[in-house]
Amino acid sequence: MANSFDRLQLFVNTPESIPTSFSVTASGYNYTGIATNNSTTIVTLPRALEVTSSTQRNKGIRVRAQGNRKIIVYGISYQEFTTDAFLALPCTSLPVNAYNYYGITYTSRSFSDILLVGCEDNTVVTTSSGSFTLNQQETYLITRRDVTGYRVTSTKPLSVFSNHRCTNVPYNVGACDHLTEQIPPTFTWGRSFFVASLRGRSTGELYKVMTSQSATTVRVKCTSSRDLVYTLPTPGSFQQFQIALNNFCSIEANAPILVMQFSLGYDLDGVGDPFMMMIPPVEQYSNNYVLNALSLFSTNYITIYVATKYYQPNRIFVDNSNQQSATWTAVRCVNNSICGYITRVALAAGEHRLYHINPDARVGVSAYGFNTHNSYGYSGGLKLTPIQCKLYACLIIVMVTIEAFLLFISVKLDYVLFKINWSTMLLNVYFYVTIKKILL
Repeated sequence: MANSFDRLQLFVNTPESIPTSFSVTASGYNYTGIATNNSTTIVTLPRALEVTSSTQRNKGIRVRAQGNRKIIVYGISYQEFTTDAFLALPCTSLPVNAYNYYGITYTSRSFSDILLVGCEDNTVVTTSSGSFTLNQQETYLITRRDVTGYRVTSTKPLSVFSNHRCTNVPYNVGACDHLTEQIPPTFTWGRSFFVASLRGRSTGELYKVMTSQSATTVRVKCTSSRDLVYTLPTPGSFQQFQIALNNFCSIEANAPILVMQFSLGYDLDGVGDPFMMMIPPVEQYSNNYVLNALSLFSTNYITIYVATKYYQPNRIFVDNSNQQSATWTAVRCVNNSICGYITRVALAAGEHRLYHINPDARVGVSAYGFNTHNSYGYSGGLKLTPIQCKLYACLIIVMVTIEAFLLFISVKLDYVLFKINWSTMLLNVYFYVTIKKILL
């Protein structure tokens, strides 16, 4: 009998009020299903869809919502002692000259990868190793000792995944786990973040911050640790640091940055193991989310972040319960004013909804869970508003629907990739963007 942990899965649901049909297609594989707003459809994928070498170039899988309706997709790779999860992001097609992406991971052993999937035909991709062309659903795997800071530029949108096959975090603490996260294009990165210690652990966490511009100053202010200040000199440069247990922090930068949180190894406290989780920037928070707490894990949690402007715990709901009785911790920014609040909530296994009943309010969320020698973590959702503009602001208008998705599965990892039209975006974050000048 197959091990119950050995599976590659997609978790599909919809914010639509009526059931939404979707299809999953790849070379030699077809699936059709129904997504609803009150339960999650789980699609278990065959292991034959994994990519096991850089020579396999046509492993893309398309997940398409029918009738121009909206669906939400998370990807999960279960292994008995090495699991991770990720939120799938759309391929945002914008009138720009180039799309820029950077790899990021934690490296202590083995090799790390960047996985590229073409969103559109005839996409010219440039890396430090040269240029090549990708078509829709075509894949390209880049393997290095450490992909952190490795730049990928393309003429059309890509779906980019940064991964590690098995790494210790930190390098001298057992045990190793694979890491995976989908990386958004740099024009969606943010300048303000809230982070918190993971509930259920008695260790601190490790973080990496990476910049997309030169001469970037990053400031970290926590509730019970000294302030940190770092200078990142060039695009793709990064800083790694650790924050002690039971800290709630703000991270601010004078240029757009990417922030990753890493769960530490099991041997430190006998709980969990490494995972990599992208922290959403405050600028990309949304109003409501659909989340999944995984049934194969003994403990599941979410961390909720909210700026002071929208701190109304009696109007912030998890399922049918407002969070007025939750333990909220105030977070100060570098000017020493209270700029946000954070709480951590335990969840039962299954589907959950987080929302603010003020439709104009915004909250952020991370989801994670632990077993013995195993863990997972993913960003619960975020907008992908272009926020790096030259000279002119980005005009944001209400948008419509998701058209389609592409999915790529790699070694011990599964990845979801979204293909969207100019007027589409992921999740229940719906907006249309008009750019009056070339984006950074």
